[in-house]
Amino acid sequence: METRKRDGKKGQAYNPYLPLWEHVPDGEPHVFGDRVYIYGSHDRSHGTTFCMEDYVCWSAPVEDLSDWRREGVIFRKIDDPNNRGPVGYLYAPDVAQGPDGRYYLYYFYTGDETRAYKIGVAVCDTPAGEYQYYGTIEPDNGNSFLNFDPAVFVDDDGRVWLYYGSAFQMGGKVFTVLGGAVVELDRDMKTVLTKPKLTIPNILHQKGSSFSGHAFFEASSMRKVNGKYYLIYSSMLSHELCYGVADRPDGPFTFGGTIVSNGDVGLAGRGKKEAVAPTGNNHGSIVEIDGQWYVFYHRHTQGSSYARQGCAEPISFDEKGEIAQAEITSCGLNGGPLRAQGTYPAAICCNLFETKNLKKSSAPVCVDEDREDQESVSFISNMKNGSVAGYKYFAFEGKCRLTLRVRVSLKNCSDFETLSPYKCKAEGKILVSTEPDGKPVAAMAFQSAAGDWEEISCKLHLSGRQALFFRYQGTGAVDVREIAFDR
Repeated sequence: METRKRDGKKGQAYNPYLPLWEHVPDGEPHVFGDRVYIYGSHDRSHGTTFCMEDYVCWSAPVEDLSDWRREGVIFRKIDDPNNRGPVGYLYAPDVAQGPDGRYYLYYFYTGDETRAYKIGVAVCDTPAGEYQYYGTIEPDNGNSFLNFDPAVFVDDDGRVWLYYGSAFQMGGKVFTVLGGAVVELDRDMKTVLTKPKLTIPNILHQKGSSFSGHAFFEASSMRKVNGKYYLIYSSMLSHELCYGVADRPDGPFTFGGTIVSNGDVGLAGRGKKEAVAPTGNNHGSIVEIDGQWYVFYHRHTQGSSYARQGCAEPISFDEKGEIAQAEITSCGLNGGPLRAQGTYPAAICCNLFETKNLKKSSAPVCVDEDREDQESVSFISNMKNGSVAGYKYFAFEGKCRLTLRVRVSLKNCSDFETLSPYKCKAEGKILVSTEPDGKPVAAMAFQSAAGDWEEISCKLHLSGRQALFFRYQGTGAVDVREIAFDR
């Protein structure tokens, strides 16, 4: 189990908040007792589609969000008796504690054609034990809604509500469905009591509603805050998590705003072409942990949509109950900037893009390399001329030495074992600044034709909370594995 503690002391929390080898997107955070639990899909590193692995759960004590513990596998594809074969995928789940004190896991499984659009539910006596199949839920949707991305909410009065829906069928074609849906469940947590009711309209039915421009796509999640009901969802823009607000758990809902975009699109007027990180589908929710509210979401790695990692950022509610859009950072759960001391994985960058003025994203990527002759390593790959990796934020205390562990990028080399200096070489420098396109405060020369990791360094003199941006300027391409600070 990976930990970020040092010598028994509280460690630092950074994004992604789980170990870099783990890929748990669609995160639903819940506090049960004195721990926060993360339930989500489970992607495979270098996977070929979404959600290829069985469900796992991670948890951390509410007073130390750096101390994540892998609770293990909590539900498998084969645990559903309707699964008649080894294929199939478990999509985004949710968990709630029922009126009987037990914990109920709601999931959408695709595999057997007879189960293509049904919601399953499993039950367990503890939040992170092995869940046992409990039943199937089949609301009377007609042609209005799709059973997808289930979310469950138990209100203060004990009434149980199930949210679900998708604007697309599995092949990507727009349905004539309405959008998101909600039904009330009985206290047994599986019997449907009501007809499905529209929560948020999709793109075909958004006209005239407050959700125009941010229509429903998928990823329903319900939270109650100060007596108001907040329905978090992924909009048709895909990269953003938005929310609607209502006085009742079944609506009607009014558009509230965008909580987070995994490319910071919309923040300070930024457009899609100015995304600061690779964008793609988004899914998550909000939770209060030890007095602070956070939004949990996911980022995309490996130049793919199929290897997503969970991230989180602090949020706040104003006097009107509105949530300002959060900025994506490298220090989301840390309670402040990371110390400009010690060594960090380069893959905790929150910004990663290419070319000037943020015009285009995602040529460089965060990847995992798992080889027989070395341990799994996560790093930034393929930084070419103009590529930028950014980190927000570090706390500096004056003079220090910055060291990067780098190598010539192997992305375009066909055979690692027989590297040729004529095929894999790079020459240039890495410019260091505190703004994406700011004046460099330092530079590190790089010239290599080898495939081994090496260190390059420079001196910095910075104080207080600062962002760091590394821009490669030169020929070939560079990989970056670690960044280190030394006084």
